[in-house]
Order: sequence, then C-alpha cells, then structure tokens
Amino acid sequence: MIRCSDDPRWLLLTALVLMVAALPEGLAQNNYPDRPIRIIVPSAPGGPSDFGARLIGEEMSKRLGRQVVVDNRSGAATMIGSEIVAKAPPDGYTLLMSPSTLAINPAFYKNMAYNALRDFAPITQTVFVPNVIVVHPSLPVKSVKEMIAFAKARPGEIRYASAGYGTNPHLAIELFMSMAQIRMMHVPYKGDMPGMTALLGGEVAIMANTSLSLIIPHLETGRLRALGVTTARRIQALPNVPTIAEAGLPGYEAVQWSGLLAPAKTPREIIARLSKEAVTILRTRGKGTPYRRWLRGGCELARRIFGFHAGGNRQMGGSGEGRGNPAGVNSVFHSGIVFQRREGGDLFTSALSASGINCFSTTDGMVT
Repeated sequence: MIRCSDDPRWLLLTALVLMVAALPEGLAQNNYPDRPIRIIVPSAPGGPSDFGARLIGEEMSKRLGRQVVVDNRSGAATMIGSEIVAKAPPDGYTLLMSPSTLAINPAFYKNMAYNALRDFAPITQTVFVPNVIVVHPSLPVKSVKEMIAFAKARPGEIRYASAGYGTNPHLAIELFMSMAQIRMMHVPYKGDMPGMTALLGGEVAIMANTSLSLIIPHLETGRLRALGVTTARRIQALPNVPTIAEAGLPGYEAVQWSGLLAPAKTPREIIARLSKEAVTILRTRGKGTPYRRWLRGGCELARRIFGFHAGGNRQMGGSGEGRGNPAGVNSVFHSGIVFQRREGGDLFTSALSASGINCFSTTDGMVT
C-alpha cells in the first residue's frame, strides 16, 4: 500500500499548492480587471451621478478592455445602493458613484447599515453641480422675492418635491426656507426624475434639481420657470438666470458633488489605477461638457447646515480632537470627504479632493 506522503505525484501537487498560496497578492492585482466591473448608482437614472457613471463607464470599458456596467439601485436616500457597495468584496469589481448624500445621511439617520466614512475607499471626485430652483407655471411667482412673499402668505400650503429625504435638493430647499423664514410641505421622491415628473404634472409647485439636462428643455418650452441657481455665481448653461443670493437671499449657496468610491480595504494599487483612468476620462472625454466645469470642491451644503469641516467642532463618525484629528477620526471638509485609518504606526489619509484627483498622505491627518 502506497501512502500519499510517499507518492511523488502527491508531493508535486502539494508543492504546487504551496507555491500558488505564496504568490504575492499584487500578482492578481496586475491582471486587474479580468472580468466586468459594476458601478452602482444609488439614485434614479437621469441625475448627475447617473450621467457621470455612464460617461466614465463607457470610456473605462474601452480603456480597460472589460465591460463596465451601470446599475441603478435607488431608494432610502441612496442608502440601498450604498449598502450594496459597502458590503461588496473589496476587489475593485463593485464601485459606487455617490452624490453628496453620502456625507449628509449620517446627520439624519442613527441606525445605518454602513459607516459612510469607514466602509468606503475614495477613488475620485467627479462633479460639482448647482441646483436650479424651478416652479410650475401655475404658481404666480416669477422671482425669489415674489416666491418668498407668496409662501409667507400661505405657510405650509405649498408643496415642494425633492429627490428623497436628506438628499442635496431637499436640503437646498430647507436652507432656502430657513433663510427666507417660510414654511412649505416636503414631498420626497425616489430621485430627480420622479420628482421632476411630479413637478411637471402639477402635483407639487417647486423643486430644487441638479439635472440641467432635464430642466433646460422645459424652461425653453415654458413648462417650468427658473427662480435662480444655487451657486455663488451664475452658471454658463443658464446665463440669464440669477443666483438665489443676488435674487433676494444674500449669502445663499447650496451645491452638490458626486464621487466614485470602492469598498474599504480595496488594494491601493487598484484604487490608484481606477483613479488614474477616471480622472483621464473626465479631463478628456468631459472636455466641453458640464463635467469639465464642475471638476472642483464639494460638500459645501453639509458644511453650511451642520458645521462639518476637517478637524472642526462637529464630526461625522465621532467627535474631533482638534486640528488634523490626530486620533484618526473621520470628518467632512469643504472640498469633499476625508477618510482616515491607521496602518501600523502611520495615519493613512485619502480624500475626494477639490481637484478631482484622489489624494493620499501619511501625515498627522491633514490632506496634502
């Protein structure tokens, strides 16, 4: 009777298994990607995040030689799609194209299925977009001042749509109401497109919306009327539409960003590869589109409403310990999201940066 341990074939097989097990992890990463990549968009089709995912996905498919599929998973203020990515294997094959709701939700919900700062690895910021506050033409107002006066005379009667509870368009109107000292009734929908459909149908009277591709055709036909844009300056796409600040609410500003992320613990080499490809696409394929103009800073609305900033007084995911968060507490800053974690004795910091490029540093916690 021949024992397995004495059989040369078994000895050879054992040696091969041990050799494969000993192969460096980077070898698999060098072959990345070897199958299709999925980008989860946690909102309905038609919004800025969806547009960004499709723009990047189409071009990345060509550049990487593998199909990149966009998968819309809307609902629960983007938390359904975000949870899918947070719990996905950290191998670079499931990505998230998230709006700034990722930074806002922790201020609204105590029991989330994921930690917005701990469970994701940022790849790059993709867009920085304005909201446009639009009204149904049946509403007898043509300016911000007229809107404020009309709403003050009818407290709580006017219905406004949003892309969902806690989304950037929701908070844009909340900020508008707070500064104007008016009250309106909130009607949340599952994304920009459903909310816009309700507004066009007269179910609601007013909405802040980031989807210029949805808004502009209806402004041209008179089916909607624009009161103002929520940026600090007028935008090129709507040069004749004033800012909300200049139209009657000085100091008002509410903008939205989107960013591409992967599950936490995704290898840094894969993050770097995806970041390089995405930024190249945005700088070339995005040239001449709104994306080219939107490649800058980020979570201003959350900062203004909740006071979030790096190393500041109020932090997401914990309490800060002064400038730079030396304890590794994650925070939101005015140009996006800062992620920090310990690797041995170093503090690893990454961010969705103002330049649209992923930043890495081993510092005292400040992004460089």
